Amino acid sequence: MHDLAAVAGMAASVGVWAGGLMWPLDRAADVVHAWHAWIGAVPDTVTSLVRVLRFPPLPDLPEAMRGQQFVAVEAAVHADAEEVAALLAPLRALAPTVDSMRPMPPAELATVHGDPPQPSPAFGESVLLAELSEAAVAGFLDAALAPASGALLSVELRHLGGALTPDVPGDGLAFAVGIVPVPEAAPEVAAAAMAFARVLDPYAAPRALKNFTERPGDPERIYGSDLARLRTIVAAWDPEQVIAAGHPVLD
Repeated sequence: MHDLAAVAGMAASVGVWAGGLMWPLDRAADVVHAWHAWIGAVPDTVTSLVRVLRFPPLPDLPEAMRGQQFVAVEAAVHADAEEVAALLAPLRALAPTVDSMRPMPPAELATVHGDPPQPSPAFGESVLLAELSEAAVAGFLDAALAPASGALLSVELRHLGGALTPDVPGDGLAFAVGIVPVPEAAPEVAAAAMAFARVLDPYAAPRALKNFTERPGDPERIYGSDLARLRTIVAAWDPEQVIAAGHPVLD
C-alpha cells in the first residue's frame, strides 16, 4: 500500500512547469550560446526559445520593464519538480535577474510569451531554419544585436523538433516582430524585420511555417506536398473562395 501511495504521489507531482529566465541585454552572447548548448541535451519534454526583448518606454508597462532591454529564455517542461530543477540548472547557473518558472496549468501556457490578449498592430517576419547550427545561431545573434533591430520589440529563436519533426522540415525558427503604434512607424519596423530575416536566409529551410508567415507568399513553401490536395478540395467545395484564407491555395 505504501508503494502504491508513493507511485500515486510521484504521478501527481509530474506536471507542466513554464515561465522565463531573463538577463540584461549585455549578457546576450553568453545566454544565446548557453541556450544552444542546452537544447542539445534536454529531452523532448522540454520546449523553449531564446529572445531579445526591447521594451518601449510606455507608461502601461511595469516599471522594471519600461524602456529596458533583455535577453530571455522561455521554456515549458513536462516533468516533476526535481527533474525541472536539474534541467534548468545550466541556465540558472548564469544568474538570471528574473526567474518566473513555476507549475502552470496548460490553459495559462499562452501567457508565458507575454503576447497582448487583444490584437495589436505589428509587423513580423520569420525564417524556418534547416538546422540550428553554430553558424545559424551566430547569425541570429548578429541580427538580434544589429542597430536596425532596435525598432523591434522581440527577435527570437525557437527550438523545434519533438512531435513537430515529421511535419516540419526545420530544426528552428527565427522570428522578429515590432509594434506599429501609428501608420508612420510601419516602414521602419518592416525594414528592420526584413533585414533581420535576410541575415538568416542563408540557413533557411525550403519551407515556411504558416502561422509565422505574415505576408502573402508562395503557397508551395507553406503547404509543401499537401498543396495539390488542398487545391483539389478548395476547387471542389469553395471555388468562389467564400472562406477567406490568409494564405490562399488558389490563384
